[in-house]
Amino acid sequence: QNEELNLGLLGKNTPELVEALSVQSIEAPVVMEALNEVYGGQSGFSSEGILFFENQRSGEESLGFWIGIKDPDERLTKFTSILQEKVDDGEILAKYIFIFKSLHTEKENFALTDKVAAAVKAIAKTHHTPDRLSYGVSVNTKTGIVEINHDFLSNDQIENLQKQFADQEFIF
Repeated sequence: QNEELNLGLLGKNTPELVEALSVQSIEAPVVMEALNEVYGGQSGFSSEGILFFENQRSGEESLGFWIGIKDPDERLTKFTSILQEKVDDGEILAKYIFIFKSLHTEKENFALTDKVAAAVKAIAKTHHTPDRLSYGVSVNTKTGIVEINHDFLSNDQIENLQKQFADQEFIF
């Protein structure tokens, strides 16, 4: 019954797309409400773990919400109890919610992104045409791998970045 879906504005109307939209409109609000209640919302949760949505378009087989918690504590029990109650009441389906132990938090990923971006920016400033350069720095939510897209870093500069952040894995 989604107008955008029926008009083709969201892509080809496939069973996979319908399922993904259903999960986003049904399970997402429940998950976010439980996060708000237990962890103080997404901003509070960002210091505790990571949250992301996967669908078939992204190449994943497991459609749903992935909730990674770095240091699980009693709040996880409360969080899962809230979700279990919603499953038992038939409000949501458990098969779309995945909880796992994460190696990093969203806040840690943002801080790492900022540090690496500052280092890349410093290199860019030393280039003979810094205004013509392009780069992007991100940390993969799932893997924690630093991803750098660029059009100027030399092999020596890449090697120096890797030494500067020796504990990190990079993809250039």
